[in-house]
Amino acid sequence: MDATRQTQHEPRTTTVVSGDVRLAVFEYGDPTAETILLVHGWPDTHAVWDAVVPLLAENFHVVTYDTRGHGASPLPGPKELFTLELLGDDAIAVARAVSPDRPVHLVAHDWGSIQLWQVVCRPSATEWFASFTSISGPNIDQAAIWLRGLAKRPTPRNLATLARQAASSSYIYFFLTPRLPEALLPKVGPRLWPRLFKATEGIDAPQPAATFTDDMVAGVRLYRANMLRSVLRPNPQRSTVPLQLVVNSKDIAMTPAMFADAADWTVDLTRVDLDRGHWLPVTDPQLVADLVTSYVLSRGGNDA
Repeated sequence: MDATRQTQHEPRTTTVVSGDVRLAVFEYGDPTAETILLVHGWPDTHAVWDAVVPLLAENFHVVTYDTRGHGASPLPGPKELFTLELLGDDAIAVARAVSPDRPVHLVAHDWGSIQLWQVVCRPSATEWFASFTSISGPNIDQAAIWLRGLAKRPTPRNLATLARQAASSSYIYFFLTPRLPEALLPKVGPRLWPRLFKATEGIDAPQPAATFTDDMVAGVRLYRANMLRSVLRPNPQRSTVPLQLVVNSKDIAMTPAMFADAADWTVDLTRVDLDRGHWLPVTDPQLVADLVTSYVLSRGGNDA
């Protein structure tokens, strides 16, 4: 491996301040190239993208960061510090810092996608974001409206769909229970997680971050700050940013039916349906890199 290639794969670590949190940011590749910003979900850190980053950094300026309360971006405090609005502000702060002169291309997984839906629906979103590739993460306001629609039309098919999604989302009820997740996750989470990953994805789980147990517990605040509000008072909005939606048929958390109304979520939709599981950045990094590269080039990213 030559020195230039090796440098592209070694992060340049910086810190971006956003409100109450100092976000750990990691940059790879040529900083003058088109920027791709990768955002992780729960209970991950930026490391969930480790196999994807070198594939993209050959041609792009690639940026990852630990979201608030996770990894090297710790944030003690109440659930009110983890609202979708604040998480969206974080994404803008990072985009401004790493690419002040042109919009970045967003790529996100799981809660990374969920949190970015809030910001790409803002009227000013296109000032900072050129495209959004969402993997296994819905707009939770739109998802709540979809669930309400099924409940209002209780046909056998709709009730079956509701039951499947309720089963897939059963872990959310646990997270919303006061004090129980904080008591149990540190004890059983590190032992159960590798087994769950192996059972659902068919491969061994990646080495967890040193902060894994803390991240599991901290992430509970994401659910408590946002889920009930979205279910009880959904605020339907459409993204002003072009969207590539990646839907995985074997996803244990997000059933494909949840994305049936995805065309209503954005002004510009490209949908990709795959026969894959939830952790696509880990199980199929080359596929993720290929999808992102193709989409970024189609949206005007011409530095590759």
